[in-house]
Amino acid sequence: MRTMDIRSMAGNKVKFAYPGNGYEQDQELACENLMAGNVYTIKKILVGDAKTWIELEGFPGLKFNSVLFADA
Repeated sequence: MRTMDIRSMAGNKVKFAYPGNGYEQDQELACENLMAGNVYTIKKILVGDAKTWIELEGFPGLKFNSVLFADA
C-alpha cells in the first residue's frame, strides 16, 4: 500500500483509495463526502508534525487526512 506523495502540488490528482486508513473521525469525514475509488484534485496541502491534511477542489472548508489517498 503506497499512500499519496505529501510533496504533491495543487492541481495534482489523488484517488480516495484507502477508506480504512487514519483515525475513525478521518474515515467518517471522508466516507460521508467522498466515494472510494474516485479521483479528486488537490487544492492545498497542509503538512503538520504528525499528520498531513489535504484540501480538495469542490469541498470548501474540509480537510482530509492524506493517508486516505494514493497518487492518481
